[in-house]
Amino acid sequence: MWKGWTVVCMLALLTVGNADLVAQDAKQAKDARVEQALNEAKIAYNVDKDNDFKIEFPTGEGRTQIVFVNSAVETMGKTMQVREVWAPVMKVEGAAGVDGKTANQLLSSNRKYKVGAWEIRPMGENQLVTFTARVPADLGSEDLAAVVRVVAKIADEMEKELTGKDDL
Repeated sequence: MWKGWTVVCMLALLTVGNADLVAQDAKQAKDARVEQALNEAKIAYNVDKDNDFKIEFPTGEGRTQIVFVNSAVETMGKTMQVREVWAPVMKVEGAAGVDGKTANQLLSSNRKYKVGAWEIRPMGENQLVTFTARVPADLGSEDLAAVVRVVAKIADEMEKELTGKDDL
């Protein structure tokens, strides 16, 4: 019984935000800093309906990974702005979420990453497992490109391991 509660508590930690982070709920305009950095890094993208940057990043062996760079930023403290760079890995049907074995696998792997962590995002009545990095909003082109590459690589490897597919 305690193992089940441990998993539930660990998953809850994935979704709890820092009290100092204030999300910007209003629709954000396309962020020119991201556009400039991606253009300088020669990374192709599309802008989605939320004004986020959607990248289909090649990961090797004919595989690709979708990565989003959000235009919206969050503020921590008085002046520090951070944005999310994230990649979907697996859709989970229903509100029950991922099974305990998968949750433990995701949480256990978090310790080895320099940036980013596994999250579960609500998606209507379903959930989406994502790998998400929160980075300074003003990253230059080389640093943003490095984060996009890392997020794409980690997400694609886990998608392959968990699903055996290349859907996302």
